[in-house]
Order: sequence, then structure tokens, then C-alpha cells
Amino acid sequence: MNCIFEQDIIDAQKAAIILSTNLNNYERFSVLKEFKKIIKDLNLRLDLYNIQYAQVCFINALKLAMIDKNEVLKFLENLQKITDNSLMYAFILGIESAKKDYKKEIFNAHQNLDLINQNLQNLCKDGNTKKTLQESLLKFAQVDFSIAVTGVVNAGKSSMLNALLKKNFLGVSNVPETANLTILKYGQNQKAKIYFWNQQEWQNILKSSTNNEDMLNLLKELKHDFNLDEHIKEENKIIEVDFDLLKEYTSAKNKISALIKQIEIYSLLDFLKDNVYIVDTPGLDDIIIQRELLTKEYIQKADFLIHLMNASQSLSQKDCDFIIECLLTSRVSKLLIVLTKADLLSEKDLQEVIAYTKNKLKESLKAKNLDVNLILNIECICISSKFANDFYQKNEGNLEKSNILSLENLIHKSLYEKNTIAMQAYKKELLLIANLLIQKIDTE
Repeated sequence: MNCIFEQDIIDAQKAAIILSTNLNNYERFSVLKEFKKIIKDLNLRLDLYNIQYAQVCFINALKLAMIDKNEVLKFLENLQKITDNSLMYAFILGIESAKKDYKKEIFNAHQNLDLINQNLQNLCKDGNTKKTLQESLLKFAQVDFSIAVTGVVNAGKSSMLNALLKKNFLGVSNVPETANLTILKYGQNQKAKIYFWNQQEWQNILKSSTNNEDMLNLLKELKHDFNLDEHIKEENKIIEVDFDLLKEYTSAKNKISALIKQIEIYSLLDFLKDNVYIVDTPGLDDIIIQRELLTKEYIQKADFLIHLMNASQSLSQKDCDFIIECLLTSRVSKLLIVLTKADLLSEKDLQEVIAYTKNKLKESLKAKNLDVNLILNIECICISSKFANDFYQKNEGNLEKSNILSLENLIHKSLYEKNTIAMQAYKKELLLIANLLIQKIDTE
């Protein structure tokens, strides 16, 4: 396997093309310029023996989790439009891949680079170079990873987050019907910070509400019930509240939630370690336009976007428009559609819901004269938060059947990919400094 992977070319798309090659399509594939380039990149000769050898290597790589099995299956599925690879697809589907510990791999790589950094600092006589190394140590220790969670009201956001966090953290007793944009971060002490709108932001809300009857009625009630000057200041008023009192501010039932811009919650939850933070957004049908704009701002900066939909309900126009807008304008590395309450449907029905969702999105893209291949940037997964929460909180139910572990794996994989890029940049920076030190030592 070393010969075809010696240049670190472990690509799911290339693997799918090679795995799809067989006696029936070999002659057709072998004349294609792109196919010849793949063979050349893999240091192979263009014959069936070498292709079969590469297939064995890729299958072993899948078993060792060197290539993402789901990515390969996705590309194999796309290739079915031009060739029959159904036997290979079924074979790959049945492969048991080793579980890759993404977190441990990144931790070890980071630890090794930090050790090199410290050794280089010990060799430094130049104060500026030493300062650069210290800044690098700090900069690459703070690579964060943001997960934005979106969906219409009652899509199941809180239940899914509880399942990911392995705790009834956003339960009805704490944060019922959350109306505000909420950011979950790791912190030594469990606390909540509440940020109110400032005067300029509040004026923008008033201006955008002139034609919104629901919002105008809400504003009248707010003026009647609250002294707005107490909460809306020139600079954003920030208060720290006990976590148990949070529901008095965040519930949609409490009108004060309309005066709040966003909430930050800090907790010792394991899932939030390593600079992971979750942005739990209000429902897409929020009547406060400024809060919707704030949500879009966070989505723009997100690394991983999870859009939730109830599996028992059809893809709404609001969902459809939002997903297409994200495909066109967002910089997220992964857009994942999560179909919740999967325990209420059969496997066959769930597959039909996924097919319907993808087809409707394709039709919408076509209707807007947009590239239908944008749909390839979306992945769908079905979960049962109920099964996962029953397992974590009551020690009953089927965790494997909940599919929450597959969702966790997708998130950790994306986190791994972002950190890998950061580690490559860190490595390059250390190499440049090491080369400068070698030149100085040689000169001396």
C-alpha cells in the first residue's frame, strides 16, 4: 500500500473512481485524460493488474480508517450515473472500518509541535525570534471550532444538543422555548452572561418593525411592562445570572427575551473542550429581524452547520430557501441536514424523506437557474434524540440505534480537518524559524 500512498494522496473521490473500474468499463475509462492523470498520480501503470492492486490498497485503507467510508460511498453513488458499480458499493457498505480517534491524533500532533517550539526557544538568542515562537505557541493553542445549529421552531434543536452534550443541559426546566441566540462555551464555572441590545441596535429594530404587526404589538407590550432605559444602554448592558434563573430571561413566554441580543453559557461539558463552541439559533421564523441578521452573521463564521428538520414533516419552503442561501453565501466547511425524531419512521420511510428532500432542493436550484451540483455539498443524517437521551439520562434505550454517534463522528472529523490545516501552518512556521536558526548557527 505504501507505493500508492507515499505522496499522501488518500483521496475519497479518486478511491471511488478506481473502485468503480471493472472489466466492463475499463476501456472507456482508460482513454479519459482525467483517469490517466489519477493513475499517474498514484504511481501506477495503466493496466487492469495495477488497478486491481490499487483497489486492494484502497479497501485496506478503508478498513484502517485512512479514508472516510461515508465520503467514498457518496462518490460511488454519484458515479452510478455513468457506470454500474452496485456490487462494489454493496461491498464497501459492508466493510467494518476501524474507529479513528480524531481528537487523540490532533492532540499528539499539537503536543509534538509545541515540544519542537519549546526546543527552538531554548536555542534562540534573538529576542524577536523567541517572541515570534511564543506568539505561535499561543495562536495555535486557540484554534476554535464553531457549530451553528438552525431550524424552524420545534425542529428538535434542544433535544439534539442534549444528546450531543450527554446531559439534560437545555431541558424544559432550564431553557424552555429558547427565543435568543445562545452560545455554549467551555468554562470552569457554570454561568450565563446576558447581552442586551444597545441603543443603536434597538433603533434599527424599531425602524425594521414599521410594517410588522406582530412586532409592533410586542413593542407596545414591552413599553408597558418595562422601563426600557434600564436595559437598553448606549453600550450593550451585560449581566451575569445563575444558570437556574436563565429561564426567566430566555423563554419565548417571557417578553424580556425580546430585549436580549444574545446569551453566552459556560460549562464544564466535555463536548465543548478544545475550543469547541455551539451557536444555538432562534427559529428561522423569528419576528425580530435584527436577531435573524445576527444569526446569519454567526452562520457566516461557522465551521460546521447543522440544519434540523422533523423527519415526519416535509421540507418547508422556509427550510428550502435557507439551505440554498447557505449553499450560496456561507463559508461553512460542512452543511449537514439532520432529520430528527427518526424513531417515529421506518428505515424505508426515512430513505424516502432523504430522497424527497434532495430532489426538492435540486428542483429549487434548477428553478433559480443555479448549479444543481451544489447539492453534493450537503449530507443528510437521521437521528433519534429520544433514544440517545434515554441512554445517557436513564441508562436505557439503544444508543447505536439513535445514530447520534455517527453525528458526533462527522463533527469530530470536521474539527480534525480544520485542526489539520492549522497544524500544517504551525509546522511550516516552525520550519521557517528552524531554517533561520540553522543559517545563523552556520554563519557563527
